[in-house]
Amino acid sequence: MNAPDTSLRLRPLVSAVVFLSGYAPLLVILVVKDLAQTPNGLTLESPLRSGLILAVAIFSSAIVLLAARSIKSGLPVKVTKATNKSGEMFGYTIPYVISFMKVDPNDWQTLVCLGIFLTMMFILAYERKPSS
Repeated sequence: MNAPDTSLRLRPLVSAVVFLSGYAPLLVILVVKDLAQTPNGLTLESPLRSGLILAVAIFSSAIVLLAARSIKSGLPVKVTKATNKSGEMFGYTIPYVISFMKVDPNDWQTLVCLGIFLTMMFILAYERKPSS
């Protein structure tokens, strides 16, 4: 009898869905950037493209969440070492991303996008204290 595969390699389709779900906040930002103010209110400049982008963000995130919830048990692991790398993420990511953004305080779309981005960075970097 073969031993179960304990590697963390994912199949290509699963990897693609996980990859897309990881970029779901960026996809939402792209949809927000497509909004335009018109006399009738907010409209999408490219509704089909934005709808497809939003559908990919929602679908991939939902699939990953459902898959994670369906796992009843996992493989036992022994953690031998852990280090905090969240500071490095800020050091490398924020200067590059901000340099590509036009930050205009009068442009509400840019401010909403920047808020989404900074919220996601905070969530990723937030250190939770282990409960006793």
